[in-house]
Amino acid sequence: MVLLRYQISLAWDSCLEDIKMAKSAKDSAVRNAAKALRVDALALADGALLGSEEDLLGRYGISRPTLRQATALLVHEQLLVIKRGVNGGYFARRPNARGVAHTAAIYLQSRNTSLREIIQAVLPIKVELATLACRNRNAAGLQQLRDFRERDSKLARDDYHAFLKSELEFGDILGELSGNNVLCLFLETLYDFCSQLGATDDVYRGRPDRVKEYWLQRDQLVEAVIRGDEELSATFARRCSLLAAQWAVEDLGTRNTSKPFTPQGETPTPRVRAGVAPAARANARKSRGARASLR
Repeated sequence: MVLLRYQISLAWDSCLEDIKMAKSAKDSAVRNAAKALRVDALALADGALLGSEEDLLGRYGISRPTLRQATALLVHEQLLVIKRGVNGGYFARRPNARGVAHTAAIYLQSRNTSLREIIQAVLPIKVELATLACRNRNAAGLQQLRDFRERDSKLARDDYHAFLKSELEFGDILGELSGNNVLCLFLETLYDFCSQLGATDDVYRGRPDRVKEYWLQRDQLVEAVIRGDEELSATFARRCSLLAAQWAVEDLGTRNTSKPFTPQGETPTPRVRAGVAPAARANARKSRGARASLR
């Protein structure tokens, strides 16, 4: 009986090992197919036909289930579009920066990222973008910035909604002028995160004085970038970011920038630390935040 149990155990272990190996081989085939498809999709222009399903099966020498799993991965990566029916097939696609940034912003939310962390991250990114924009004297980009300055000058300087649209447009233009796609994506991610803030977390909403003051500093930044003055551009980019940081600290009386992000319409879950009263913790946080505001 003992010998029989031992033989059954060996057979079961061997069966499990075979299943694991088969699964590993299948996963490897899907990964290899996805890698080949990714290379070919990136080599094509946006919207170009990669091939029909039958074309791809023959090209990569894989099974239909493997192809469909691999292409599903690329659809998720925004590198492929699948069209069914007449004139259908697999078409190359270029990822949208805003879609990628939105996913990254959701990740930051899931990590309980605080508003203070976002403010701290914006400063060096904006300063570097402004500096690079001065170095890369792209004629088309500079003309786009001049056109933006002309349109922007006609907007009311205390209009909150006009300000938000203007700030986003300026961020896009500054990113293009910098020529650095990585920094552009980082800034886009931070902007997306901030767009999810509730009214009480927005340092500009209901504060036309702040909108006007920030806008004034940004006007100087625009002028410095157009002139190609790296030092002034970095100075005004830093001032803009520090203003937002200062206002966030000033608003500590009604909210705490060190608290985890809470999307609009949701109530944050309190986290109680043993032995410390809630009121005492709140006062301590305010005190620490005030002392370390722009340090």
